[in-house]
Amino acid sequence: MLGLLVSVPATAAPKAPKGPTLPTVPGPKMPPPMGPGGPGMPAPELNIDNFGFERGLDGWTKTGNAFDDQPTWGDNVAAHRVINGSTAQSMPLGGDYWHDVSYPVGHKGTRWIGTYEKRPNQNVAAGTTAGDGRTGTLTSKPFSTNKNFITFLVGGGNDAQHLRVELLEKVTKGGTETFPDGTYKVVSGTVKTGHDHELLRREWWTLGSRRGKTLRIRIVDNKAGHWAHINVDDFQFQDTKPSLTTVKVGKKNIKQVKPHVFRKGDGATLGFVDWDSPVWGIADMHTHPASHLGFGKKLMHGEPDGSMASLENCNCTHGGWGLDNTCGNYIRMAVITMTDGIYKHTADLDHPHTGAPGFRHWPHFTTVTHQQMRVEWIERAHKGGLRVMVGLAVNNHLLAEVLDGDNPKDDKASANAQIKFMKDFVDRHSFMEIARDPAELRDIVRRGKLAVVLGIEVDNIGNFNFANVSSSDSAVRKEIQRLHGLGVRYIFPVHVTDNKFGGAAVYEDMFNYANRFSATQPLPPDIGAAVPGMSFQIEHAPDPLVTKRIGLPLDNVWSVGLAGAVAAIENMPSPTGLPMRVFLEGESEYKVLTRFFLTPDPATEVWKTVPGGHRNKRTLQSKGRVAIREMMRLGMIIDLDHMSEKMVGDVLDLAESIEGGYPLVSGHNTFRAMSAPGHGSENQRSDAQAERLINLGGMVGVGWGYEKDEGNTPSFATAIASRGGRGWTNSTIANSCGGSSRRFANNYLYALEKMGGAFVGLGSDINGLVPGPGPRFGPDAKYDDNHCSAQSNRVTYDGGTVQAARPGGRIRGAATADNNAPLVRHKDGTRSWDINRDGVAHYGMLPDFLQDLDNVGLTARDATPLFSSAEHLAQVWQKALEVAPD
Repeated sequence: MLGLLVSVPATAAPKAPKGPTLPTVPGPKMPPPMGPGGPGMPAPELNIDNFGFERGLDGWTKTGNAFDDQPTWGDNVAAHRVINGSTAQSMPLGGDYWHDVSYPVGHKGTRWIGTYEKRPNQNVAAGTTAGDGRTGTLTSKPFSTNKNFITFLVGGGNDAQHLRVELLEKVTKGGTETFPDGTYKVVSGTVKTGHDHELLRREWWTLGSRRGKTLRIRIVDNKAGHWAHINVDDFQFQDTKPSLTTVKVGKKNIKQVKPHVFRKGDGATLGFVDWDSPVWGIADMHTHPASHLGFGKKLMHGEPDGSMASLENCNCTHGGWGLDNTCGNYIRMAVITMTDGIYKHTADLDHPHTGAPGFRHWPHFTTVTHQQMRVEWIERAHKGGLRVMVGLAVNNHLLAEVLDGDNPKDDKASANAQIKFMKDFVDRHSFMEIARDPAELRDIVRRGKLAVVLGIEVDNIGNFNFANVSSSDSAVRKEIQRLHGLGVRYIFPVHVTDNKFGGAAVYEDMFNYANRFSATQPLPPDIGAAVPGMSFQIEHAPDPLVTKRIGLPLDNVWSVGLAGAVAAIENMPSPTGLPMRVFLEGESEYKVLTRFFLTPDPATEVWKTVPGGHRNKRTLQSKGRVAIREMMRLGMIIDLDHMSEKMVGDVLDLAESIEGGYPLVSGHNTFRAMSAPGHGSENQRSDAQAERLINLGGMVGVGWGYEKDEGNTPSFATAIASRGGRGWTNSTIANSCGGSSRRFANNYLYALEKMGGAFVGLGSDINGLVPGPGPRFGPDAKYDDNHCSAQSNRVTYDGGTVQAARPGGRIRGAATADNNAPLVRHKDGTRSWDINRDGVAHYGMLPDFLQDLDNVGLTARDATPLFSSAEHLAQVWQKALEVAPD
């Protein structure tokens, strides 16, 4: 907890914020409690111990058998026991991919009392239960305290007569309970029971005159039958009432507890939860809801909001000029065709332009230039388990210029426009809210909404690459502060080009064009007079897993194709009747294209002589150090992706130099060891980098971008066998269909193994120029000669409403030959979507993708970290704010 104003007994260290399956990390020792003060009121002896059950039942006495196998360990409650129980958390789309993943009920540390559970340690499989048949009591040893309040967590069945937590007071007469040290009676008004819900609520007793008296706590489970169990944890002793106690999160004071409705429509279950009580669901650490406003507004076609009419036809944005398309542009058409490199429906430098309502051609898993984040699709992803979405402004100034884009084209102004759009977009739709700190993130998720975290991923933050823009230390700090003031909390110091902060990872040939362009700002009036900017400075990468070599600018397939396209366009008739070449010479986009894309750069000839895999020589710069320290001071989430390997090392060094370590993230990536020969790059994470991220309390998001397999991509089992892991999983999922859920599952399992089975989320990069996962069935499973052998176990759909799961029970839906619960099928216009045939065509297919992961063999245990990623991102953010003052 961050500055939690709760006194903890000197004999018991406070427990760390919960993280499923991770060892408890003890917090700092608190000072001895002070006495009540005043003459004749000495502090009583304090012998409170193990009131959080971290040492089992030491100090507690049990009767009967209800507390056998107690306390339980970790997150043992399966999601189907909590979800759809009339709470704000629901999964209305059906499927069974979420049923058995662990759900955090709000316990602290790793151990808690749950009499339905039967998991005394981590060696017992999660989800193991004893049921509701057993009865008994659990009573603490005697203790005394001078604090005003005893607080605790309680859940389970609602039956005060048979299921309860109560406070006992030692008396000299009138006692009703006999213990070895004397007689006790139940303190009037202290009986607390559950609320027919597994989630734990915060309760408290006011001690008043009982301060300094001898007391005991008793937990009772004397019921057999439905909801005949009780959940209890975390007895604490404090001077102020929890509802009046504040916690400092960054510079913000919030209440220790938050009101929460555990069961909708039942006012009796309105209670409190701790501000840091964990949440459940998936965090997507990398999305671009406003990318239609980036790149000069001409690359991504289609609005994410409003009428579907914006998805009807993309000819004006993507097509060439003609009497029927006077807003078209041949240069733009060619560049978009090359950018959308594997789009299935491309033909003769163009593609079919009709979209809605039939959606025959787009969106499609292979296209990156058509809208994939319509608000309807985001909402369906939320209904299927998405709980946190990092929304990033994105831009590339070169593409904005060469596409003859609309203003703003520069990174700063484009990012400003996108941030404003995302705020307004979220405000227009009640199912999502913007989170500005981890407390708000958890609160939004608990209320059943999607928490959106604003971020920025552009090449040149603040346009500091412009010669006429000051990049003084003061200017850099002010720009980071300005972004923070706009609500930005997630940030990339570097994107695909070198900048004032440091070097970019080299892994795509075309990024070198942007690098040259970025260093030539502002563009002179006569672009042809400009000296081409600086190309990447390449050196040999010492890691043998970095096998990617950067090709010379005019030798790669992209450039050859673009050059051919431009040559063809130059010979076409122009709108004026003049030769097209003459007409184009007056167009700025043609000048930018030919000068920066199609003009040889002699400086790159040296790349041929650099042996082995390539990496960027450029590392963290002095301005980058200033920027990152300011980001850390503000407690922002800093993403390492796109940094050169050298810069990553320097930023990790900087984070490790801060007392307690500043947590960093790698939000949309894979590991080098999982790449096919010739494809491993410095942009991917190494095992050593993962180890350092773990030690800092950081996190990774696994990218789901389409990866064609030519039959030589390693499987998780092969890679981990040769490189070793942390013993998290024994799973093996055949890597038998490249680019599909199977490929993601193998990358995800490797990340789990390297990150210790926790702090792994999703990094989809949806709307970010990355193709989505493909299907496992139908002709597109082998698209572009992708290796995909025969598959089984399709995702099934029923087209209707799936019956909700009962508390303590499970409904998997109708039995099918494919042995999985059916999903509610999604339909737009006249098009029905099917992941078996369509792959992930848009963001609304996230639930279908998750079901397909389950179908190919991702176990509930291995899926649990993914469904814990919303909470893990909150914990990373929380730690960032905690160490920010250092």
